[in-house]
Amino acid sequence: MSSTGLLVINTGAIVSNWQLVSERLHSSHAVVVSAAVVKANAYGLGVHAVADALNKAGCQHFFVSTLDEAVELRAIVGRLPEIFVLGGLSHGCGNEWFEYRCIPVLFDIVHVDLWLDYGRRMAQRLPCVLKIDTGMHRLGLDPH
Repeated sequence: MSSTGLLVINTGAIVSNWQLVSERLHSSHAVVVSAAVVKANAYGLGVHAVADALNKAGCQHFFVSTLDEAVELRAIVGRLPEIFVLGGLSHGCGNEWFEYRCIPVLFDIVHVDLWLDYGRRMAQRLPCVLKIDTGMHRLGLDPH
């Protein structure tokens, strides 16, 4: 049985949507950063096409789930954009974090301690994002 379905990914529409959100955020005078979440192969749309189009349009902040996705994304977007890894340090603190300039989203105090130790070993202050549990009781650090 052959398939008759056809999926067309309109990267122009994706870029247009990102630009619209970005412009509205920047015009609100708030200190915000517009980013693109391209985890899970850009939600099945194809990370290469989506990330490349967004990068060329000026997107400088991307979120992925895993370090493996971050390494793949770095090859697509080049050296400049920031890549945040939502899965924290689930893969440990290997040299890939430093080599590929990835920023972990830390949601567990054990991960915070690991990241601080890794920074000391690298003799650098390394950036990270702290995810705080604000009441949904999912992943996140206790605000206290």
